[in-house]
Amino acid sequence: MISFFRLLYTSIILTILTAPAQGETMVLFPALTGQEKAPELKSFDDPGREIAKALSFFISSDFRVKTVVTGSQFAGKGQIASQCRNNEADYLFQSEFRFYGKTVFHGKLYHCHTDETKEFTRSYPAGGITTVLEDISRRYFSFFPKNRDVQTKTASRQILVFSHSWSFYRETAEMTKMFDEADRVKPGYMIIGADKNLYVPPGSRLSPSLARLKQSRKADIGQLTDALVRLGMIEDIDKYEIIIMSNIPSSSGHNERFLQSLYTLVNRAGKVTFLQGSWFNQESEVLYERAAGITGRQKHISHYQKAGTGDGFVQLILHNYRLYYTRSEVPLDTVDFSGLNHIAPSEIYRTGIQIRPENMTAIYSAARGEKILETGDIHSSSEKILYQMIQGHDRQENSYRALLKKDGKAFWLNIPGSVRLAKGEHIALKTTFSREANSALYNYNTEIHTGEIPLLLDAGFTEIGRMLDRSPEFTCIIQGKVLEVRQ
Repeated sequence: MISFFRLLYTSIILTILTAPAQGETMVLFPALTGQEKAPELKSFDDPGREIAKALSFFISSDFRVKTVVTGSQFAGKGQIASQCRNNEADYLFQSEFRFYGKTVFHGKLYHCHTDETKEFTRSYPAGGITTVLEDISRRYFSFFPKNRDVQTKTASRQILVFSHSWSFYRETAEMTKMFDEADRVKPGYMIIGADKNLYVPPGSRLSPSLARLKQSRKADIGQLTDALVRLGMIEDIDKYEIIIMSNIPSSSGHNERFLQSLYTLVNRAGKVTFLQGSWFNQESEVLYERAAGITGRQKHISHYQKAGTGDGFVQLILHNYRLYYTRSEVPLDTVDFSGLNHIAPSEIYRTGIQIRPENMTAIYSAARGEKILETGDIHSSSEKILYQMIQGHDRQENSYRALLKKDGKAFWLNIPGSVRLAKGEHIALKTTFSREANSALYNYNTEIHTGEIPLLLDAGFTEIGRMLDRSPEFTCIIQGKVLEVRQ
């Protein structure tokens, strides 16, 4: 009998100790707004309350805190104690927004138990109010415990390896522009400089890190090897995908050590992927083909350039050491190479010109006998490939697509495998929309939403396009009927 009561007592104590702590409560008052309104607010009878409801949604999604939106206005500093007591609150929050070319936010957070007050002020460029509210949530309320399943938008589980060299300037400039954009998911970096390698953890901006490194004329394979060795020493490297984008040529004295360091890294890291362009001579090409064989993962970067000839413009496309050409407009993000003309390798060999992006027009002119009158800038698919990989397109295991209909319009959504949808059901989904490099819509971080939907976040196809004209990406709730599910 004693052992029974002892077991019961122990069970009760363990239950108490392991039960989740009761979360705190924060009351949000309707936001104060001036006469000028953001475009999204003009149709609402009570825009201040809708702002508070949307902000409440973001805060409770990101953090373990109970948020309550009250219909009454904040009564003033002298009434804090009574409002805390009447609302059974731990915190009171009052916000104010002004819209005149830009969005100016001012907030006051009152702690009911310590009588402390924190004030926040921030100016945002003209854009979507929902993007502003999402930033306010993560910027000013991170002192609350994070929800375990919340996905951060600023750090990813990838580390990008590349050289900070003059020969890689074009690709580096494209990466910097893309990843330094506000709210864009940011990978980690292993940057190979002239005098040292620099590791930058995920979530950091790229341009300040580049400013700390001396740019080299051309990196060597020994430096790349040292970078891979250093990555292998990171404690939790098995949780990361390593993406190597290298135009560093081979070197007979360092090739085998490079391959050995790569083999060791593959055994420790989660994934290792090579992004390869047509940058090398035959010896270096063979080395990187061996390297790709070790990783088992490789993606080819295409380079594009328009050139003017006596017969009109021609589009040149260099992909995996084959030079294609066409006088028609082709969608560069989804090129069907089987339908394009190409210059045979034997013809390229006879020109005596090394095949690389900077030599596309010279090879075409020599092989085809056409004089080049003018040339356009060289562009590559590296930005789109990296965007897809870093934003999580390749990381949604077992993902599928669903056709959702709302307000007479239907469009496809990307759905992660963890979210199960059935044809014919009505559903509400929380998701983040952005535009890809080719201006197509893409959505990610998708989950089923239950409960009240703030009017500011209830979006249709028209609202999505309008919002993306103002912001690079935004989070919303979209509801409708599932017409089709496609793997």
